[in-house]
Amino acid sequence: MSRNLKRDYLKKLIGITTANGYKVDVNNYVYNPNLSHTYPNLTKVIEETAEAYTISTVYYFKYYNGTGEYIHTVHQAPKQEAGTWYMVKEKSEKVLETSDRFNLNKLIKLAEAI
Repeated sequence: MSRNLKRDYLKKLIGITTANGYKVDVNNYVYNPNLSHTYPNLTKVIEETAEAYTISTVYYFKYYNGTGEYIHTVHQAPKQEAGTWYMVKEKSEKVLETSDRFNLNKLIKLAEAI
């Protein structure tokens, strides 16, 4: 599937905020070539220290055989100045549900349940 980059759809994604604070990561949706960003991701900073952010992400990943999964990951990203690269290590990954089709409303419901 190709990404929907129409202005109206991106405005809709920017306006989405779940009841517990997850927001769509529009920058990664538009610019990141990784297959895990083919569909919108919901992200939230759950902890901030002087050195790093702990980030929770809920996303949908579609496999080549047609199956897909809604996945919840928690990872740490170091605080650095803009424009620098760093490696991110996942702390945890949990499959929330399997589904052959992506549904934005289901993604939002799963993020609200976390």
